[in-house]
Amino acid sequence: MRQFKIPLLLVIFLLTGCQLSETLSFVGESQSWSAQVILHQASGKESEDVVLKYKGDNLEDVGIFKYYIDGPQWGTGLDGVELNEAGVFKEVGASINEKKTPENAELAIKIEWNNKSETILLKRE
Repeated sequence: MRQFKIPLLLVIFLLTGCQLSETLSFVGESQSWSAQVILHQASGKESEDVVLKYKGDNLEDVGIFKYYIDGPQWGTGLDGVELNEAGVFKEVGASINEKKTPENAELAIKIEWNNKSETILLKRE
């Protein structure tokens, strides 16, 4: 009887330890920006990585800016962010929430900088 319990417990631990995870990538471009939002889904939670690239030549035109991502049932954003010397902004694990974005969803990201604003529709890559 004891020999049966040990393999059964091992199987239970393995099954509960194996969590399904999925990564969804959404991309889009506007006149001034390219954007990518990568959603990491696991264990009923979701986090996002955000990559924004300014397409203009003069990075000083941007200065401090903000962005807001609008998802199907959620939204998140940051204010007071800056580009690096390559004209790129990256935020890894921007937020962790109990949300689940559908695979066929479309996201929108609004970027505001230097009295300008652009909204980019992000589609699944």
